[in-house]
Amino acid sequence: MIVPADRIALEAVLDAVLENVVRHGGGEAEIRWDLDGAHEAVVTIEDHGPGMPGEAHHRAFERFFRADPSRTTDTGGAGLGLALARALVEAQRGRMWLEPTPGGGLTASIALPLS
Repeated sequence: MIVPADRIALEAVLDAVLENVVRHGGGEAEIRWDLDGAHEAVVTIEDHGPGMPGEAHHRAFERFFRADPSRTTDTGGAGLGLALARALVEAQRGRMWLEPTPGGGLTASIALPLS
């Protein structure tokens, strides 16, 4: 199976997600990939940091959004990483979403179509 996607764009996506793990997710993550049937490859990045409050999962992909509004650009970035990551994934005909990690933390999932 082949994922027909732009390698550089996908590296940028993983870089953005892993930068969030370093800044906000406790610095460590488990990365897995699997096939979802014969249609998609799914990459999950699971951290065990503090996670995000309820509705923040849905807003995290908005440009300039920060789950903790008290953060500055020095401590919390510009709020663009996940928005750009999702745009790059969608440009590859994929999907990206966030959900709580069981036991605490945040899981980012990226699904890309197979050829």
